[in-house]
Amino acid sequence: MLGIFIGIAAVVSLISLGQGMEEALTATFANLGTDKLVIQAASTMFAPPGSLAVTPLTKDDIDIVRRTQGVKVAIGRLLRGVTAEHNELRVQNFAISIPEDLEERRLIVEAVDLQVEDGRLFRNGDRFKVLLGADFATEDNAFQKKMRIGEKITLNDKKFEVIGILKRISAPFGNDGFMLMDDTLRELINEDEEVDLINVQVEKGADVTKVADTITKKFRRDRNQDIGEEDFTVQTPEQASQTFGSILLIMQIVVIGIAGISLIVGGVGITNAMFTSVLERTKEVGIMKAIGATNKDVMTFFMIESGILGMTGGIIGILMGVAMSGFVEIVGKNVLGSDLLRANFSIYLIVGALLFSFFIGTVSGVVPAMQASKMAPVEALRQ
Repeated sequence: MLGIFIGIAAVVSLISLGQGMEEALTATFANLGTDKLVIQAASTMFAPPGSLAVTPLTKDDIDIVRRTQGVKVAIGRLLRGVTAEHNELRVQNFAISIPEDLEERRLIVEAVDLQVEDGRLFRNGDRFKVLLGADFATEDNAFQKKMRIGEKITLNDKKFEVIGILKRISAPFGNDGFMLMDDTLRELINEDEEVDLINVQVEKGADVTKVADTITKKFRRDRNQDIGEEDFTVQTPEQASQTFGSILLIMQIVVIGIAGISLIVGGVGITNAMFTSVLERTKEVGIMKAIGATNKDVMTFFMIESGILGMTGGIIGILMGVAMSGFVEIVGKNVLGSDLLRANFSIYLIVGALLFSFFIGTVSGVVPAMQASKMAPVEALRQ
């Protein structure tokens, strides 16, 4: 049963975590609202927006977006690497900008659900002030020290005052990074024109998909590009959710494939065990046949036995899978502070895993059962 319950445990734990993560991501994108778009430059590989962009976005692109019918607000933001120094440590990390304009700042705060664990958010005129990600609330961070409000850190050789430590967010590059006012970050990296992403809010009642299509067409025209040659992306929350869902589905398929190998190994083990069982109980088979058992009766007996072996392995595997995914969820919440790692145990997953393990066991016992059913009573009793 070892191979069976290892395979079932892997399937149950990883699929339940995948379903939980998909549910959490769907809720996160729903919280962002259906009236928002995100525009990014295409990167050469997986990296933060703009860091490896083929053709960076610029303030001219923001103007194009703002002139699009149906767009209410368009905000350009920077996400750039900086050198940070504090506590005699020097590290490389990311800093992200937040708008100078109060209304635009409120939109970003609402969109990404920015809240402070300690201190305050930005106010107008906050030059050379910094908000720290949630990781800095503990000693487990780049500076190896719990940061406090009012402390000074150095970013690109300029002194900054810590005015707040943010609550943990689900977005990447946020919990271990720095947040600065837009003008301050531009001065820090000596960049006036480029932007790394554009947050867009569409007008009430406007069709988000149509607005996204219009922006895409305008960008293609401005950059003289054909369909499929785009060096930018315009994503709605629904599209972003579907992208993450596709990635999770691929991961689950890979996991099921790997777990399937364990299930095959388990099936071979059950087949071997049933062959041994038939050989050890040859005389019993002879007695059964001598008192009237048919070939079908004997075959059914051994197939049910192998099915029960498979189902027992499945039950153990389900319990192990539930325990493993529950442990990962606890670690995710208490250690990593992430709500994305959650387990979702659907009744279809549990029942399906149980029936599949019974099926594997039953199929594995077919050949040994056929061998037992074909024994001649006299020959079996002699052995």
